[in-house]
Amino acid sequence: MEPEYPTSEIIPIGKKKYFCVEYPGYVKRAERAIETMGGIKSLTEAVVDNSYVELRFRATDMFSHPINGYVVKSSKLLVKVTRRVKKVKYSDTIIEDPSWKVEVEGVISKTLRFRGLADFQYLVPKTDKIRQLKEALVKGDVQHIVDYKVADDDNHDDLRNIPPPSFTATEVPFTYQYRQNAPVVRVRMKEADGTYTIKLVNRSLRSASNMTTVRFHEENYPTKSWQLLAKPVKEIDLEAVEAVKKLFEERPIWSRHNVNCLLPGKYHKQIKAALCHSAFVFTDGPWRDFWVKYGVDPRTDIKYQNIDVRRFFSPTSKPKPKKHAILRKRLDGVPTKVEERQVDDEEIQGLFIFDGKNVPIEKITYQVIDITDPDILKLIDNPAYYKSEVTKDGGYYYKCVNRRIRVCLRKKHLALLENGYADPLSDVEDGLLEAIEREKLKDGEGNDDDEEDDGEEGDSRDIKENAVKEAMQAMDKPGSSKRLTEVVDEYMDELVKGDPLHDDEFLDMETLDDYDEDLDAFEEVEGDNEETMEEMMEE
Repeated sequence: MEPEYPTSEIIPIGKKKYFCVEYPGYVKRAERAIETMGGIKSLTEAVVDNSYVELRFRATDMFSHPINGYVVKSSKLLVKVTRRVKKVKYSDTIIEDPSWKVEVEGVISKTLRFRGLADFQYLVPKTDKIRQLKEALVKGDVQHIVDYKVADDDNHDDLRNIPPPSFTATEVPFTYQYRQNAPVVRVRMKEADGTYTIKLVNRSLRSASNMTTVRFHEENYPTKSWQLLAKPVKEIDLEAVEAVKKLFEERPIWSRHNVNCLLPGKYHKQIKAALCHSAFVFTDGPWRDFWVKYGVDPRTDIKYQNIDVRRFFSPTSKPKPKKHAILRKRLDGVPTKVEERQVDDEEIQGLFIFDGKNVPIEKITYQVIDITDPDILKLIDNPAYYKSEVTKDGGYYYKCVNRRIRVCLRKKHLALLENGYADPLSDVEDGLLEAIEREKLKDGEGNDDDEEDDGEEGDSRDIKENAVKEAMQAMDKPGSSKRLTEVVDEYMDELVKGDPLHDDEFLDMETLDDYDEDLDAFEEVEGDNEETMEEMMEE
């Protein structure tokens, strides 16, 4: 059955394949546009090799920074539309033919696109000596190169620098994902005249003058505060100091978060100052940002080591309301005033103890003593994973063990936050003993190499410093550029004669070591390379 409406005309597609150029500009002369892209040769190489094309709007200027265009596959049709128009002789009357002719010439299989950003341009004057020298070098003008003289005025204000080939390394615009610093908030501040102004306040700033800080490598640890602490005067300040002191009598190391969970809300504003009366802070190492009781060295006990969990931020991810809903559900029925809260010990401990069952809060740091999950305790309580000496990176554990604990803790932590439950981990100890043995061998071999490297680096550093001093002294002498001119003139004279100063030396490629970009090292022994690759795969 034929349709009642007229059918469209079937237009055949030509067999020719075309190459399309999306030129970023208005083209009046095709030859000029092709010249700005390097000519027909450059376009042909780009089509064959699927490489990029440099578009220079000032094709004759070698200092012009190009726009890079890339050849991509496409499936487009080249359509030719023809409309005939007749003009009456000796008159301005135009008779249009209502009929149109449409032809599909062929398929466009490849397209050259310029989607990058144009770089900043720097116009070098034609009278500039450096520009003239570079043009002579490109054209091979030996006479101009010989006639070039280096200025001997030693004018440091005019360095005669050649502009760089590009000012920016970014070709395609991208989103930087700038975010506001989380601790920074806007507050209303009352001025002396009674008006209010909005100011930014960083809530994470702490008074470093009142804190006693220690670095991990320092052997001495404080037995009392190294700062002049003011004695608390207000009653609430005295109560906060005593409450914090009582906590450190029960356990010598606490995190700021744990102290906030254990103390009533009325002391939260005084906790920062009260902690300085009872403990000091490590600025790095396994106990970074933890408060340690005066007179206690945590580097002698493994149970107080902390494990941090890194949660990666994704710009496309959105916070899930159920996380906050779970936390609100756990605190249902709590009075509005914090000092009137009646919370049992189990709920308080659940805020900083990770048992692998209850949904934790969005916390990223735990102490080893606060982790009670059975799967992770297999790693924590196994003496085979302990080191004889504490280190800055892994603490009492080997690096591979510390990394495994963090990975397992992070898996369960995220699973509890997202799903409300976490499946048991059955392979937490797989391959750890072998990794520990490799780490032992690596650490033993690395010590001697480090000492040798330090000596070589020291010698090379001294040589560089002496060379810089000699160069600076030579620059201060009058006419220091004459010697450079003499050397260049001598070389150019020999070049004109066709008698180079030095013969080319042929290198025996078999005597050179292979360079591996992935390992960033020279491959001298095949076995060493394989061992290094195995270590990289496991890490």
